[in-house]
Amino acid sequence: MRRTSVAILLWLIALFAPCSSHGITTVILLRHAEKATQPPDDPPLTAAGRARANVLADALADSGVSAIFVTQFRRTAETAAPLAGRLHIQPQVIPAANSQELVESVRGIQNGTVVVVGHSNTIPTTIAGLGGPSAVVIAESEFDNLFVLTLGPPATSFLRLHYGLNSGGKQLSLRQDRGRVMQMEFSRSGGFAGMATSISGIVTFQQDAGEVSSSNGYHRVLTAAEADSLRKTLAQPGFRSSSTNKNLRDAYQYNIVLKLENKKSRSFVLEEGVPEANANSLLSWIVQECQRIWDHRTRSSD
Repeated sequence: MRRTSVAILLWLIALFAPCSSHGITTVILLRHAEKATQPPDDPPLTAAGRARANVLADALADSGVSAIFVTQFRRTAETAAPLAGRLHIQPQVIPAANSQELVESVRGIQNGTVVVVGHSNTIPTTIAGLGGPSAVVIAESEFDNLFVLTLGPPATSFLRLHYGLNSGGKQLSLRQDRGRVMQMEFSRSGGFAGMATSISGIVTFQQDAGEVSSSNGYHRVLTAAEADSLRKTLAQPGFRSSSTNKNLRDAYQYNIVLKLENKKSRSFVLEEGVPEANANSLLSWIVQECQRIWDHRTRSSD
């Protein structure tokens, strides 16, 4: 399993950085592994965290790492320790608050592979500072993210992976994230009255919640539970455009566009009365939200 994980990672790095001898730097960024609750100011890793740190060392031991950066906190140093020990590398300590210093230090390495171990709030900042996506979010409960960022001509590339142990304690292969949904645009068209009842809205997801808004001034903050449920629904595979149901010519049609964290987008169409695999709950939510937007519009015009 270790060899499989390493092979996958090296293949991905080679794919995104095919000319490492010409100024390409591969930066692997991750949050520290699972931490204890005590002492609260600087806790060490838990047993699960130490196990994850060993998995990290197995996965990256043969990936050509030449530098490792950690913060002043034990949990980052302990996460990097197995890898650093295996490669005989002394991690460089840069305080968590010194994000610009870290970015400049990483950019100063012109070739090779660099590992950055940070925190849920510092890793997204570092990724953005290095030219990656600015909307990366790491939830407080997530410890398995592994970000691969390539720097150098002709452009910056970004990849989000996951690593670690499953519930049975067996190592998982690295797997690619399809791209977390950061925004969903939806619009309603069709129906008996046509354009007169058209509605559109945008859902913007944040770390623990989200909000929905429309051009007519409608705005609603989603609860954490509602945002999480909606995001999980959107992450399910199987969404696809439905064929038009000729027996429902007056039915509403809902056009959906998803903006992903990896800067890609997906679009599909849902239509009332047409069965859609994995989409019933999404369609129900959008129908209700369109009704709320419609009610707001009619109240505003009174």
